[in-house]
Amino acid sequence: MKKLSIAAVPFLFLALAVTPAQAVSATSALVSVASPQDVHPQNAQNEPALAVDASRPTVLAAGANELVDMQPCSRSASTEHGACSFPLGTFNLGVGLTGVYFSFDSGQTWVQPTYQGLTAVNCDPTVEPCTPELGPIHTAPNFYENGLRSRSDPGVAFGPAPGNGGFSWDNGSRLYFSTIATNLTDTPIDRSGIKSNFALTVSHIDDVTAERVQDQSNWSRPYFVPAKISPTAGLDKEQIWADNAATSPFFGNVYVCYSDFHSFSRATTSHSSRTSPSRATAASSGGPTASSRRPPLARGGSIKAAPYGRTATAWCMRSSPTSRRRRTWELRRWCVRSTADTRGRRLATWW
Repeated sequence: MKKLSIAAVPFLFLALAVTPAQAVSATSALVSVASPQDVHPQNAQNEPALAVDASRPTVLAAGANELVDMQPCSRSASTEHGACSFPLGTFNLGVGLTGVYFSFDSGQTWVQPTYQGLTAVNCDPTVEPCTPELGPIHTAPNFYENGLRSRSDPGVAFGPAPGNGGFSWDNGSRLYFSTIATNLTDTPIDRSGIKSNFALTVSHIDDVTAERVQDQSNWSRPYFVPAKISPTAGLDKEQIWADNAATSPFFGNVYVCYSDFHSFSRATTSHSSRTSPSRATAASSGGPTASSRRPPLARGGSIKAAPYGRTATAWCMRSSPTSRRRRTWELRRWCVRSTADTRGRRLATWW
């Protein structure tokens, strides 16, 4: 596994016109600075995400799938099954798998905060079973305390913080952190509208500074987005964006798009009966309530907001969903006006 570095993070949606006079030298810095140096796995991260605070461009946040809190690679799992831990395919039950990282000097150096939660790093790799225990962690906080486990596909976005007069950069900035989550035993979540093995969550922290990110109490709990998920849902590949343009009538709103493989069953033939429409969810006031919209059959996606309130989602779409032989995927945009779309329906219900 390659080291996660600032140079490895894709900037898919940034289009910068840089003249030779404006060009600066590239920086390559280790982001996952809490990775162990003497046990395996080391620097085991993937699927990174990166955000820059528009009000303070030197402040960066990143997220990645992260194995730093897992047990040292199990001798039994590795020699007998080609894995690193039990249960096979899930890693140590209950232990978080989504890392969060910060830089306060434009990516020159990074910090990976230490919080409290469920960890398996003290397990003996020669002894099974490994029983995770409470202790220092280097993944996203406040999941264990809420009966959840951060699982994968992190997203990060900075937006203005809310205040008595609404959203304003004068209130400081807020970092939103999204991830897929499960419960602590990887069994179906069954609470307040969520009845699924997987859920999408969004946490936040205000006024991101080197001191504040080290204090777990400055983080919110993870909120479910959307608030209701069916038992057949299979949520994946979420991305998050905050409307950070003061010129937008929906300045401060937060948007999440994701894929919903809403049936994992298979037909009796070799054709898969899975479907995977992308969805978009929006929330305002920096809070946890949101509503959803679904574009046509699509897969994956990323969402952004334009300076005057228009949102756009890009996703991959199979030209012929019923044909196994056609593998052409198209990049399309689903554009929705923040007030109402072309069918006159609201994108979101505010409170």
